[in-house]
Amino acid sequence: MLVFTVVLLFSAAFPNYSFAANNKFTCKFYANYAYDVWTGTWNPTESHTLYVSTTQSLYEYYQDKNHNCYVDSDYPKFVTIDAVKPVADSVWSICQYETHSEEQFTNAILMLVHQIPYVVTNPPKYPVETIVEKSGDCDVFSLLAASALKAKGFDVVLLEWIGEAHMSIGVGLSETPAYTRGSVWYMTVGSKKYYIAECTGYCSSTNVTSGWRVGECPDNLKGAEATIIDLSNCETSSPAQVSARSDADLSTSYFSALSCSPPSPYYVGEQIQIQGTIAPAHSGKNVVLYFRKGTASWAVIGTTVMDYSGAFSFVVNFDSTGTYYLRASWSGDIDHEGADSSIMTFDASLAPSYISLALTPFEIHLGDSIDMTGYLSPIHSYQNVKLYYRQNRYDWTLLSTVTTDSEGHFLYQWTPDAVGTFYFKAEWLGDLDHQGATSDIGSATVSKTSSIITIAISSWSINLGESVTLSGDILPIHGNVNVDVYVSRDEYQWSFLTSITTDTQGHYVYQWNPTSQGVYYFKADWSGDTDHAGDESNVSTLQVNSSTIPDDQGTPNPPAPDNQNPGTATSNYILIVLAVVGACVIAVGVGLLTVMRKRNRNLY
Repeated sequence: MLVFTVVLLFSAAFPNYSFAANNKFTCKFYANYAYDVWTGTWNPTESHTLYVSTTQSLYEYYQDKNHNCYVDSDYPKFVTIDAVKPVADSVWSICQYETHSEEQFTNAILMLVHQIPYVVTNPPKYPVETIVEKSGDCDVFSLLAASALKAKGFDVVLLEWIGEAHMSIGVGLSETPAYTRGSVWYMTVGSKKYYIAECTGYCSSTNVTSGWRVGECPDNLKGAEATIIDLSNCETSSPAQVSARSDADLSTSYFSALSCSPPSPYYVGEQIQIQGTIAPAHSGKNVVLYFRKGTASWAVIGTTVMDYSGAFSFVVNFDSTGTYYLRASWSGDIDHEGADSSIMTFDASLAPSYISLALTPFEIHLGDSIDMTGYLSPIHSYQNVKLYYRQNRYDWTLLSTVTTDSEGHFLYQWTPDAVGTFYFKAEWLGDLDHQGATSDIGSATVSKTSSIITIAISSWSINLGESVTLSGDILPIHGNVNVDVYVSRDEYQWSFLTSITTDTQGHYVYQWNPTSQGVYYFKADWSGDTDHAGDESNVSTLQVNSSTIPDDQGTPNPPAPDNQNPGTATSNYILIVLAVVGACVIAVGVGLLTVMRKRNRNLY
């Protein structure tokens, strides 16, 4: 008989969620298990010890998995072949050379689970949890035994005994069990025999032979019916495994401190490289990276391998904001126990973004347009950008929503409908990777459109008693608006003369009669409206002369400049006549004087 002792190693310490120099597990969970292997006699011939180590990360991974079990079809998910395969490999390495090796291996696995204390457990647990917590009941023990047996390719089913609230397993063997104590019991599915293997019945390491062997059946189950639960849909792969070794303790392994680049802050969508080293190095061995967000369950990001120096690296990125915890793990091997790294904490936030806004031009007249241009950085194509404006200090109004082009640029042309100073800003709400952004506030001044008012007089020189017509236009045409006309005698002091309303063509006319001679200056003014600025006309000059008919009421006015007074022609004519008359008088006088001188000479 071979005596097989199993020692389970497990870190009892839970890591805190912070950076540490390393996370070398030295605390282990021990348990000794023994079983007999039939060798043709009842005498034990060998004794073996199995050492098993489970990482904290693997244990918590299974703790966080779904444990719901409402119907029979929920049980297969608890059978985890890959996770406990090293246990099966280590036990099989001893049993494979013995007579009836399949039966010997099955009995060895049963002796292992028989030594775990019985505690009613609900809901069921995964085998890794059972190994670590060292307790369970019939279904928990059956799930662990089934996992180990299936890890070596055995055909196993679960037997749920009807009316007994009990579970065991059925094992398909290539030969009838030889070491049962009494009749051999089995269940048949078609032509396939599944030998009953009872997984409960606590035994210590000193009386392992008293436990149930494959093919034996408790009396209360003989003749009972059972529901056979197929395990073809069980878990066949696991992110990591327990480590196990026969007859020698597992050597310690540990991680150096993990590092990451770039340093914080960490942004959604940003690539972050996680690096570390495991000692001693195990080139080509898998390293698993686990993560969890907040209080969610642990999940696997991915798997990589160590290089010749034990170094490894991962590239990760976070798909949403929040606090993430990451740790690396390797399962160990036949020589070394597994190890977990320290847990790294990452607070992932949305990456910042920038939006610009430029106004061209920033001073315009009403009726002109302003080009609003800007861009998003980093480039975000075909994104909605909202443009806002306000005329006071607080109230922003949505002006328009524009879309960026393929390079992240946007353009909007705005034509104001009022005058004043306007303030503008652009806003982008962000996306899954980047924070939104608001541009700096830009301002533009909108002035009224300029206008022109003219004034003209029908004659630049009139005589007192005559009238003159004052007229002009407003451009652009403004009909039915008031035009104020002013008059001055010196171009410094102006007096209001009259107010005139333009016609539909923006034209105005006023007839004026001066009351005294002299020089008069005229100008027109309009105050503008909501769209156009007011304007003041040029100055027009009028010369008012004295009347040609004496007027006792008036005083003759000085003549106007020659280039302004049409009456100058008459005055010039009079002067010419007088000059001609004077010349004639002089000529006559000269002639008479000449005749008299001749006469006097003759007398002498």
